[in-house]
Amino acid sequence: MQNVRTIDSLFRSDYATQFFASQNFPGAPLYAGEPMQIPFENAEQQMEYRWVMELNMDVYIAIGTPQQFADQIIVTPIEVSPQLIT
Repeated sequence: MQNVRTIDSLFRSDYATQFFASQNFPGAPLYAGEPMQIPFENAEQQMEYRWVMELNMDVYIAIGTPQQFADQIIVTPIEVSPQLIT
C-alpha cells in the first residue's frame, strides 16, 4: 500500500512533470485515478489481491513517412501534325 500511495502522490505533483521532461519523454501526466485493491485469479485458480491505479498521460507523437513528389520536371514537347487535329 505504501508504494501505491507514493506513486499516487508523485504522479499528482509537479515532480512527475519535471521527471518526464528531464527524461526527454514526449508527454506529460494528466491525471490519476484513486488506488484500488482488486482481486485477480492466479495460475493456480487462487484469488489474490493487488493494488491498481489508473494513470493518464498526454503523449506527443509525431510520425514521419517518406513521400514521393516531383521536385524537378523535364518537359519534352512533341510536334503534332496539323492534319491530325480535327
